[in-house]
Amino acid sequence: FDPAVYIGLYEDLQRETKSLNEEQKITFAKWHYLHHGKEEKRRYHAVSALPTDFDPAVYIGLYEDLQRETKSLNEEQKITFAKWHYLHHGKEEKRPYH
Repeated sequence: FDPAVYIGLYEDLQRETKSLNEEQKITFAKWHYLHHGKEEKRRYHAVSALPTDFDPAVYIGLYEDLQRETKSLNEEQKITFAKWHYLHHGKEEKRPYH
């Protein structure tokens, strides 16, 4: 379990932990996963679940709907969104990612 990856995959967790220090973020991530995330079937291991050649910028660039969704996001948020989208939707939809 990587607390930073878990938080990074979900915008709601990023908002919740924005004002916390690193130790508090780790504690929150573990607590959240045990009390909510596991039941919600949230992923916590995006790096190992993504294809090794996955490129978030390329993935977003391939799809107009993803470009619209990420238009107002900064680069870090776009990367997080691309990973989240692929793991939660793109993989199941069999969307090419390169």
